[in-house]
Amino acid sequence: MPGRKLKFPDPKDYPAKSPVVLCPTERVIGLYNQATGKTAQRVAKHMMEWFVGQAKQHGWAGCRFLPTVQSRHSAGCMLLNPQSVTVSVHQIIIKLPNHDDEG
Repeated sequence: MPGRKLKFPDPKDYPAKSPVVLCPTERVIGLYNQATGKTAQRVAKHMMEWFVGQAKQHGWAGCRFLPTVQSRHSAGCMLLNPQSVTVSVHQIIIKLPNHDDEG
């Protein structure tokens, strides 16, 4: 999408009846390249981490990258609309390191 300034999706642009919005791979890559000045062509781990951080900053309740059925490459990122998503915690597991030297 050269020449066109991309805007990061804003949850306020989607009604509460749209609990999930898909940001396709092409847009994820375009947003990343635009923000970083890089020329990435595929979704990589560092791009996913960047996108997740941006989604949080822009007010999304959460997000998840989805693979395509055929190739298992990224289909894009599913963004959870905070107006229609309720997050509840059923269980929290904390693993603590083993400290044998404590005495």
